Parts: sequence; structure tokens; C-alpha cells
Amino acid sequence: MNAVSTAENTEYKDYRFKYKKQLNILISLTISILGFCSFFISVVRDMNWDFLSDFRFMTINGTVFTSIISLVTAVISLMEIIKGEDIKLEKFYFLRLTSVVTESIIAFVILMSLFPFVPDKPDILKYDSFNMHVIIPALTIISFLIAEPPSNKIKPVMRFNGSALITIYSVIIISLILWGVIPQSEIPYSFLEVNTRPLWYILLAGVIIYASAYFLSWGYIELNKRVAKSWYN
Repeated sequence: MNAVSTAENTEYKDYRFKYKKQLNILISLTISILGFCSFFISVVRDMNWDFLSDFRFMTINGTVFTSIISLVTAVISLMEIIKGEDIKLEKFYFLRLTSVVTESIIAFVILMSLFPFVPDKPDILKYDSFNMHVIIPALTIISFLIAEPPSNKIKPVMRFNGSALITIYSVIIISLILWGVIPQSEIPYSFLEVNTRPLWYILLAGVIIYASAYFLSWGYIELNKRVAKSWYN
């Protein structure tokens, strides 16, 4: 009986493992398709094929980054099914964490824009906007939590890795604004208007975004560990 029970338990774990990896492939491919489609629709409609202008928006950068990472995730998940075990890649784990935190911040900024004192009011009901601000962030979070092999060696300071893309974007976009490459009329977000907005407004936005990114990183890392353990119970 014990041998039969052990065999059944092993078979059950194998089934659960393949199921979550297959589910992750489906979710990851959906993210990539929606992401690239939304990007091209946005470029054609709003930017008249001006790709560089489109990339001044964090939403576009995050969507393209997440779409690429999701394609790689789908390939890795397929390899894991073939191999029959998780493939743990620490550097890729942090790329995935960066992706999920970035998408969460994108959704968070949209929620912030609903406040009356924030002038940025994107039309979230457009097909591409709804995908990039709602659907893709939600699917990215689900994918990371259910299928990413957790990392057990993460120091508190390493949680800042989740804000890597936000930092790179901020440095580049603010530099372009200060150098005059991006004119005042084309600055994508009000809290990036460093030449005209009050310093407290810019600093407050930065503190909120980075604090949110750090705690989101911590939360997703811990949730990922808990969900990973629950799959086989």
C-alpha cells in the first residue's frame, strides 16, 4: 500500500507540475501576443510609426519588455516540461521580478491618475490601453506567482532589483527632458515635468513609486514562495 501510495503521489505531483507549466506557457504567450499587438496599434494610431516618440512612455517600455520576457518564459517552461523539473536561473528570476513590478507600477500609476489633482488622464477603455494597463499586468502577476521557481537567497537590498527598469527609464527620460531632446509639450507624465512642476510634487511621486516598487518586490517574492509550496499540497 505504501508503494502504491508513493507512486500515486509521484504521479499526482508530475501532473500538477506539467499542468502549471502548460498553464504558464498559455499565459505567457497570451501576454506576448497582446503586448506586441497593443504596441503596434499604439504606434500606428497615436505616433504615426514614430517608434522613438512612443518609447517616451513607461507603459510602452514595460509592455515591450514584459512581452519579450514572457516569450522567453514560455520557452523555459517548455524546457521544464521536457526535463521534468524546474530550471532555476537567478538572473532571469530578477528579470521576471522586474517585469511583474513594472507592470504593477504601470497599473498603479493609472489608479493614481484617477485622483482629481493629477492631470494625466489616459483613455483606459481603448483596446491597446486596456491591454497594457489592466490585462497584461494581471496576467504577468499570475504567471510569476504560479510558475516561477522561487529564489531562496534574496537579501533585502536585492529587492530593489524589481525597480531596475523604472530606474533606467527615469534616468534616460529625465536626461532627455533636461537636454531639451523631449520638448515640454511631449513630456509623458506630469511628475516628469522637472522644469515646471514644484519639487515636492516630483519628489513625492518618486517616493511613492519607489516605495511601492520595493514593497511590491517583497510581497511578490514571498507570495511566490507560498504559492510554489501550495502546488503539491
